[in-house]
Amino acid sequence: MNVKCSHCGVVKELTPQVYKCPCGGAWEFIERNEFDLGLIDKNSYSIFRYKNFLGLEFDESTIDLGIGWTPIVKKKIIGYDVMLKMDFLAPTGSYKDRGTCITINILASQGVKNIVDDSSGNAGASMSAFANAAGMSADIFVPAYCSPAKKTQIKVYGSNIHLVEGERIRATEAAIAMLDEDHVYASHAYHPGFIMGQQTVAWEIWEQLLGKLPEAIIIPVAQGGNFLGMWYGFRRLLHDGHIKRIPKLIAVQSANVCPVVNAFLMGKKTVTPVMPANTVAEGVAVSNPVRGERILQAIYETGGFAIAVDDQSVIEAQSQLAKMGIWIEVTSATVIAALFELRGMLDKRETIMLSLTASGLKTMGVH
Repeated sequence: MNVKCSHCGVVKELTPQVYKCPCGGAWEFIERNEFDLGLIDKNSYSIFRYKNFLGLEFDESTIDLGIGWTPIVKKKIIGYDVMLKMDFLAPTGSYKDRGTCITINILASQGVKNIVDDSSGNAGASMSAFANAAGMSADIFVPAYCSPAKKTQIKVYGSNIHLVEGERIRATEAAIAMLDEDHVYASHAYHPGFIMGQQTVAWEIWEQLLGKLPEAIIIPVAQGGNFLGMWYGFRRLLHDGHIKRIPKLIAVQSANVCPVVNAFLMGKKTVTPVMPANTVAEGVAVSNPVRGERILQAIYETGGFAIAVDDQSVIEAQSQLAKMGIWIEVTSATVIAALFELRGMLDKRETIMLSLTASGLKTMGVH
């Protein structure tokens, strides 16, 4: 499988040990097949419904836990017709199962037996589940402040969990320090399989809505896997003539850690790292996203924008959605807080989609 660097554009064969380009850029997949509607596997309701478009070099998946085809729920919120993409209804309670599933299947096809990843919790739980189901051993590095429920989830699947004191970046550094000939970095930030899997949410939305896409989609952004997956997926549909436009993609970050928002407000094309800081939205506490340039490109190309929300508004948003019967974790509630913040700025004649990314069952109690 050939991949290209998101930064310098060099094309290389993807190997397990070389997790990023020598220039420091992240690998991207190279699209192969045209999005031919006849190649959709209508008998499947997992992400492998779209296996013919993923460019995988193996015929059968090693592990498929059924991620995909999550429902869309329509609500009226502060006067807006809102569609909620319920991507927290996944095997491990997080949207990250889409990307993790493809990443682990690629690594399994390459004969990898031992993987390492770092995470604020959700990706670690997802990697733990899929890696162990595929017969791999997994070492997951997480910040010591990670939610107790997420720590338990990582361990229950059978992985080795390593708690790292300090900021989120320390977990990344500790994971990289463990790499050797036998331990491969299955990084959800760097591995191209992760965004490859995340494309499927765009294709699902398009199919489920019979081609009538929302005008805008609000998405939490840390490393930007979900955000970029949407962008790549919709771009594919646009390129092959199945849609006429891509929804405006709106990136949401915590006001405490918002490198993408800062760059967008200054009209930059690159992201400048920010100082690590604490936030209740721990899942978006990434101070230097490795695909920052691509995130900004997606915002600009779709006519979207980036917005920061404060901790108190996120806590209140989580509670308000819970009163509607939907319990999501705090990080996921950033999109509700953003909708409230954008009141009056978004046209109420337009339909807005909110990407709900992780279950409230992953955190203990309410804030």
